[in-house]
Amino acid sequence: MALWKARSLSIEQKVQLVEDDPDNESVTSEENGLFLVSDDISMSEVSFFMELFSGGELDCRVMEKSGCVSYSYTPWVSENNDVYERAVYYKFEKRISRYKVEVTSTQQRSLLEGKGWLVEEVMNFHGVPLGDYFNLHLRYQIDDLLPKGKGCKVQ
Repeated sequence: MALWKARSLSIEQKVQLVEDDPDNESVTSEENGLFLVSDDISMSEVSFFMELFSGGELDCRVMEKSGCVSYSYTPWVSENNDVYERAVYYKFEKRISRYKVEVTSTQQRSLLEGKGWLVEEVMNFHGVPLGDYFNLHLRYQIDDLLPKGKGCKVQ
């Protein structure tokens, strides 16, 4: 009954519940439990988002909570002065896909002019019907908002 009630609350009601609880120091996901602790967000917004690509503890926790198992990665290696590259490997849990999907990915990150990053990723899927015939290309552009704005913009 409590789970159904939590899912049926409006966003405003959920925010009110969180604000009313003074001991609440974490952001929770309804399906996965504890996700982030307040210590995780003590840095700038761009730094926090880039931490997701760092290969650190936060990176591993987010991938685990997203349904990725056997997550491994290589360290970032400098291709030239401002471009870094790494390889990533993981499998999807059964609850995510009925196929035994394995993903190998190459990520490249580079510093943008100003205060931002560009992360480009090419993902290869193994164990998916017709997976050998396509790659998924992702591009994340992470920028600071205007000086008075709080947050970062991800395109």
